[in-house]
Amino acid sequence: MGIALLLFPVLKTHNETLAVGFLGFRMIAALLVIAGTIILLLILRVSQKYVKDNASTKANKTTGDKLKTARDFVNHVAMIIILCISSLMLYTVTLQSGLIPVWLSVWGIAGAAIAMLASILVWLKYVKIISPGYMLLNLPPCFAGICFCSVVNMERI
Repeated sequence: MGIALLLFPVLKTHNETLAVGFLGFRMIAALLVIAGTIILLLILRVSQKYVKDNASTKANKTTGDKLKTARDFVNHVAMIIILCISSLMLYTVTLQSGLIPVWLSVWGIAGAAIAMLASILVWLKYVKIISPGYMLLNLPPCFAGICFCSVVNMERI
């Protein structure tokens, strides 16, 4: 969220519509992080009840399973897709404006598309969340983000 707030004034001078979209989608992603954290706390509460009740009720296990499914969807599908949409906006602005090298803008756009594909495959149950395939599909945007931070020249911006 902090990076989005710092970049917003710069991006706005090049493409206000995409800058507002970038910031808005990053805000939505931040809210999804909070939702995912709340779900984790609920899972903890249900698991404590499960242990306390000596695992005698199926309701606790069912509730825990449903919460885990909800958390996986929030964190690995919804949030990733929202972040990727914001990344598409960011890298489109940088491609249009020349704020970063063209190769990095293209890499960021491709990486965001690949990560969105990974989340859609998780959603459709073609790929498991903690699997080599899912992790590999999420590497390109990770490296793009690292490179973005290393090539951004704040003086130029």
